[in-house]
Amino acid sequence: MKWRKDENIDNIHNERFPQFEGSYGVDLEAHDRQGRPVALSTYGSWNTRKAALSGQMRQLVRYYIKHSFELPQRRAREEGQRDGTNATQFIFLTDLSGYNLRVHGCPLCLQIPLAHIQTYEQRYPRAVVATMAVNTPRIFDP
Repeated sequence: MKWRKDENIDNIHNERFPQFEGSYGVDLEAHDRQGRPVALSTYGSWNTRKAALSGQMRQLVRYYIKHSFELPQRRAREEGQRDGTNATQFIFLTDLSGYNLRVHGCPLCLQIPLAHIQTYEQRYPRAVVATMAVNTPRIFDP
């Protein structure tokens, strides 16, 4: 609760991020077979390096938290209330098409994947049913 207050997370739904809309996609149009929302991130096409070099990483992390955690969880709750279930969970799917180390692997750029891991583990521990990555580049091969 302290983190939500310190980071003003309860008001994040009112924040607008026009500099990221359209170029940094997270879509909420799909559902799994149980009716849970699926958040689809096109992270591989995000230009995180541009955001880092222009000093916008803090805003990008907030945008990411809003679209990757807050909105999907809100949608799950709303749909659960409408359907009479206690739904609070969603699925997170990220498309890594276009991922490359120069754009996504710079030290400042790593704030996004680190924020995802830390935010998920510390702030939304049971909200995500599954996290999956598709179109992963060879750098992620075992």
